[in-house]
Amino acid sequence: MNRRLARATARSSLLWDRYKRPIKRTYQVPAMGVAFMWRRLLTRPVFVAVTGSLGKTQLKNAIAVVLSRLGAVQFDPGTDNRTYDAAKNLLRVRQSHAAVVQEIGMAGPNTMARPVRLYRPDIAMITVIRSDHSADFATRHDHVLEKAAVIRDLSEDGWAILNADEPDFDVLRAETRAKICAYGLSKNADVRAVNVIARGPAPVRFDLRIAGDSRSVVTRLHGMHNVYTALGAAAVGHSVGLSIDDIAEAVGNIEAVSGRMQFVEHDDGVKFLLDDFKASIGSLPAISDYLKNFDAGTGRKILVLGSINYGSSDLTGDYARFVDSVSESCDEILLVGGFTRSLDTTRMPDVVRFFETTRQCADDLLPRLKTDDHVVLKCRNMHEHLRRLEISRRTTVNCWQMNCERKSFCDECRFVEQNLD
Repeated sequence: MNRRLARATARSSLLWDRYKRPIKRTYQVPAMGVAFMWRRLLTRPVFVAVTGSLGKTQLKNAIAVVLSRLGAVQFDPGTDNRTYDAAKNLLRVRQSHAAVVQEIGMAGPNTMARPVRLYRPDIAMITVIRSDHSADFATRHDHVLEKAAVIRDLSEDGWAILNADEPDFDVLRAETRAKICAYGLSKNADVRAVNVIARGPAPVRFDLRIAGDSRSVVTRLHGMHNVYTALGAAAVGHSVGLSIDDIAEAVGNIEAVSGRMQFVEHDDGVKFLLDDFKASIGSLPAISDYLKNFDAGTGRKILVLGSINYGSSDLTGDYARFVDSVSESCDEILLVGGFTRSLDTTRMPDVVRFFETTRQCADDLLPRLKTDDHVVLKCRNMHEHLRRLEISRRTTVNCWQMNCERKSFCDECRFVEQNLD
C-alpha cells in the first residue's frame, strides 16, 4: 500500500508540473508589461547579460560573486533564461541593488531581440558559440549574428565582454559600438590567464593579468574550460572598476554550480565529478580535456556516460567518436541508457561496457569502487539520473526510474528514497 501511494503521489506531482504551465502563461503578459516599465525606473544597478552556447549558468553565478564586491547582487542561480524568466528577475530588483545578472537564452532565429529590449544591459557578454542551435539557422554566420543581438544595442558607455580566443571574436566586435573588454589566454586579451595549471584532482590555478598587473589565483573550479569562467567574471569586474586584488580574491571564491563539473570527494577517498545537467555534443570536449589531464594516482578513471541529446546532426556518430577519443584516458567507460542501443558495440574499445539502466550500472560499479578511484558522470539529468551512483554511497536510494522528466537533481527530490519501480 505504501509503495502504491508513493507511486500515485509521484505521478500527481509530475502531472502538476506538466499542466501548471498553461496556468502560468495566463499571468505572463501583464508581468512582462510591468517588467518593461520597472526596468525604465531602475537607474542605480548595473545590468549584466550573459549569453552563449555553453557556460552561461556557471558564468552568471561567477559574475555575481565578483560583483558582490560592489554590494547586493540580484540574480537567479538556476538555469531559467527565457524572456519571462528575465521579467521575473527584473521584478525582484530594487534600487538598493548594486548589480543584476541575467542569463539570456536563444530558442532560434529572431528570439534574442525581445529579452534584450526588456533587460537593456549595461554590460553584455558572449561565452562561446557552438552547434547547439546551428540547425535552426541557414549558416553559422547567421547563428553568430543572432547571438550578437545582446551586444548590438549597447551604448557607447557600455561594455561588451568577449572571448578573445574564439574564432568569432572579430565578427562580434564589429557588431557593437560599446567598449570592448577581451578575455582569454591570447596575448591580445585585456584580462588574461598565464601559467595555467589545470591538472586534477587539484582545482585550476593561474596568474591573472590585468592592465600590466598580475596576481596568483587558486580557484575552486575544475577543468580547463573553467579558466574562461574565471576570466569572464574577472573581465566584468574590471569593466566596473574593481581592483585586481578584489577581483583575484573574488575569483578564488567562485564555486561550481551543481551539475557543472562539480567535484565531490567521499571520506574513503573515492572521487566523483558530476557533469550531469546538460549533455550536448558541445559540452563533451571539456570532459575529454579533464580526463586527459587528471592524475588518478593509484586509482582508476571511470567514465559513466548517458545520453547525448542534441547539438549535432549525427549524434550517434559523434557519440561513438567521443567514446573512442577518451578510451585511452580511461580505465573503464560505462555507457548507460537506451541511447546506447544505436551504437555498434563491435567497434567499441575494450574498456567500454553497456548497461540498460542506471540501477544495473550501480549494482556493477559501486561494490568495486576503492580509494582514489575517480568517477566522472556525464548525462542529461532528466534522462538517466546518473547522480544516483554518487548519492548511493552516502544515503539510501530506492527510486531507480529512468526518464522521469523531473528537472531537479535526485538529491533534491523527495522521491529518491521511495521505491517507485
